[in-house]
Amino acid sequence: MTADRLGLSLENDRLRRTDLRRQSWLTFLAEASELLAQSLDVELTLALIPRLLVPRLGQWAAVYSVDEWTDPVYAAAAHTDETALARAAGRAQPGRYRGRGRPGSVRPCAPASRRRCPPRSRASPCR
Repeated sequence: MTADRLGLSLENDRLRRTDLRRQSWLTFLAEASELLAQSLDVELTLALIPRLLVPRLGQWAAVYSVDEWTDPVYAAAAHTDETALARAAGRAQPGRYRGRGRPGSVRPCAPASRRRCPPRSRASPCR
């Protein structure tokens, strides 16, 4: 009898915690939807995304968009520790992703129907 009451109490506690977690997620989704729906400005929306995610889903978040060559371009970042974000931003080249190629390097181009190729040269992959 005591074991049944204890088991019932533990199950009620588990269900209460699960319900609170679910309500918390629904509140988060409603607030995020409201914030993102208010702006038509792409840059503002990209800046809001990492601030919504940190610290709710992780310790840090970075958002990259793509330029006309489909190379990633840094848009915004957020970190739970602002000093770590400042250190990381000091090492990065503003506005550019450093993982592929270097500024001014030849990039492969898309078919001519989508965009124009750069002038042909020996190094150009668009031959």
